[in-house]
Amino acid sequence: VASRTATLAIDPEFVSKNKRFAGAINRRFDLVIANHVLEHAADPLTWLDQLAELTRPCGHLFMALPDRRYTFDIQRRDNSLTDWIRWRDQDLVKPSADQLFDAIYYHRAIRHMDVWRDEATSKINEKRFPADDAWRRAQHHATEAAPDTHCSVFTSESFRALWQEIEE
Repeated sequence: VASRTATLAIDPEFVSKNKRFAGAINRRFDLVIANHVLEHAADPLTWLDQLAELTRPCGHLFMALPDRRYTFDIQRRDNSLTDWIRWRDQDLVKPSADQLFDAIYYHRAIRHMDVWRDEATSKINEKRFPADDAWRRAQHHATEAAPDTHCSVFTSESFRALWQEIEE
């Protein structure tokens, strides 16, 4: 039996590298979809504020986020509202040396299937770089063009708790 997989491809209507992108877009939306984007924002609170400006009052934001327990971020700690407020106050436009260090030092060669198959245990303690090397790399990338990185990490439960704190 053959099966067909339908793929829906939508070309983006707006692309901006500006941190404060909402002012450059002259429309408001009922639905904003951001799949695997929030974790890359160096300043997630400003990014969310920008999306709120683009969303109509009764609109919806749909986000898909990775759960760190099933990714190369498995050894990282969940981010807190304290982290996000600090990053907003630093007015980060790209990942900071601290964010980069966390991503570089705690990176593990683990994929979701490793966790699901219970094959991640041996990989959890395999570091790519010693701490001093990871810090040098982070400092270098913070001053040059930073690599694409997960600035924020969370589990589904910790993100839900973080979101509740933001709403308060």
